[in-house]
Amino acid sequence: MLMFLFAAAQVGGVAIANSPPPPGEFRVVPLPSPASGIIVASESPPPPITAAKGYSEPDRLRTETETRVLRVDRLQVSVHLGQELLWQGMLDVNGMMGARYSETVQQAVAPTCMDPARSASSGHELSVNLSKSGGAYKDQDEYRVSAGYTRSSIATACKGMANRSVRVDDQVTVLPGQQVDIHGDAGLMVRLRRP
Repeated sequence: MLMFLFAAAQVGGVAIANSPPPPGEFRVVPLPSPASGIIVASESPPPPITAAKGYSEPDRLRTETETRVLRVDRLQVSVHLGQELLWQGMLDVNGMMGARYSETVQQAVAPTCMDPARSASSGHELSVNLSKSGGAYKDQDEYRVSAGYTRSSIATACKGMANRSVRVDDQVTVLPGQQVDIHGDAGLMVRLRRP
């Protein structure tokens, strides 16, 4: 009977006192709460183990490119056809972005044939493309330039449009303060100059 009461007291939140009570009496005391002296030790879990990431060569170059400010190069570009200056201007390029200039002119002209009622036209198209060689990984002083020029012939306008086209494509090194001339067919020439 005493054992049964002891178990019931434990379940109900009480404990039997350490000193034996007088016969026929029971003394009960509340169980101590954890805050009153019972310390529950808990072990923190160890930190996770992470493996060091190995970078391949492209990853390393890509990381360096992302943290480096790309240099912008300004070049003075002029396009000549023989003694005629077709265009001159400044173009800015870097390792990831090139520059392009283009123009198209089409206009009416007096016919050169015997029939004055026929209309004739003349015009020209010019395009210049400039980019840096090596991409974003190698900020070099090498440039790729291509230029094309097309002009309609006025002398044959009455018989139908006749076009004359010339092109030049090349890759050159241009250092600061240097000027480089690139010659193509039929007198077409592109001049690059870095201030």
